[in-house]
Amino acid sequence: MRSLALHVLASAQRQKLLTAYVDQYHTFDAEHATHTGLDLAQLVLVRPHTPDEARQIVHALVTTRAIDVLVLDHLPVTHARDAQRMGDALAHLLPTLAGAAITLLVLRPIATHGGVPEGDALAHSAAVRLLLQHDRWQERHGDVYGYSARVFVLKHPHASMPAPVPVTFTVPSVC
Repeated sequence: MRSLALHVLASAQRQKLLTAYVDQYHTFDAEHATHTGLDLAQLVLVRPHTPDEARQIVHALVTTRAIDVLVLDHLPVTHARDAQRMGDALAHLLPTLAGAAITLLVLRPIATHGGVPEGDALAHSAAVRLLLQHDRWQERHGDVYGYSARVFVLKHPHASMPAPVPVTFTVPSVC
């Protein structure tokens, strides 16, 4: 998920769009990000201390339209209350997002039953929902340089659900 999000941010930067990454759990890997083509000097990287602070920052970035593409790295939370509060906060942003040229990517593994999210209001509110399944590591001379994945479109307002799309993420050679 993160590799795809980083590639989206890098692509947005090449189009001169403003980008931000909200790293709630302080797991952002700057080296990996630069390998995807992301310009760290042009990225707003936010590392909130609490889930409440993360909600406030996301709300401020979206409502002020300060950025064009926002990634919210939202790992599974340990308390259902926190998950519900984040889902509610993001649901309140839907009208603002609908009327703005802002792309919000929420990175969050979701529990599914037969491809259908279980008890996740955020997943049901999403305009597009993708499921990435790791396929295999790409190796050259015993070194891992990327991986292959399959992307399933679980929800899209303007398309039927096609077959999975194969995607390969690679790390460019470092000299």
